[in-house]
Amino acid sequence: MDYKNVIFEQNGPVAIVRLNRPERLNALDKDTFDSLERVMDYVSATKSIKAVIIAGAGEKSFSTGADVKYISGISDPAAFVDMVHGVFDKIEEMDVPVIAAVNGYCLGGGCELAMACDIRIASSTAVFGQPEVKLGIIPGGGGTYRLPLLVGPAKAKELIFSGESITAQEALRIGLVNAVVSPDALIKEALAIAHKISKNSGNAIRSAKSAINANACKDGSAEKSAFVSSFNSDDRREGIGAFIEKREAKF
Repeated sequence: MDYKNVIFEQNGPVAIVRLNRPERLNALDKDTFDSLERVMDYVSATKSIKAVIIAGAGEKSFSTGADVKYISGISDPAAFVDMVHGVFDKIEEMDVPVIAAVNGYCLGGGCELAMACDIRIASSTAVFGQPEVKLGIIPGGGGTYRLPLLVGPAKAKELIFSGESITAQEALRIGLVNAVVSPDALIKEALAIAHKISKNSGNAIRSAKSAINANACKDGSAEKSAFVSSFNSDDRREGIGAFIEKREAKF
């Protein structure tokens, strides 16, 4: 199947979806978001698929988040954040379990994509973070509510406010990921979990996932509003400008 910036393959009852912009560290642009949505629609309509793995092509990165050059040209931040939420919510609400196999950098929207998945398996070389404040914006793909649900409000605030990155081992310690494995075992481990899940009752898993998700407090409206406000600020213009010009931002 031909999806721009996304590779799709099927391994028996398991679909493997790879972000495929390794030259841009799998940064997310509109084509990638559109392809992710279309491939998830295909998976939902394919009854033979019982689980999904999302990974990043190449060895360096799962995803560094939204492509900064792409978002620097956004004229309608409200439409952008609605699109991102729509794609990530669709992943979270899939009837089948979705596993993130995280290699290398997993930052910003990349980390938010991983958090929209049900299970996260990390390579020992993975690096996690929400660095948006360094660009004068905030997480806009569910990070302000999914991260606190996973690691607790205080730790989530520390990570978001500082914009600093953490290792895979620290991510495991705080509950952001389920397991850490060697880089060469990452996809093998994700496949093993996915195939184990696929042997169980699909109806029961669907019901369990729906019940668990229903009990989690998730409301993206506040994040969307705050993202738009931060995006329209002078700080965003300075932060993204500094990033593109490879200099330190002056807020």
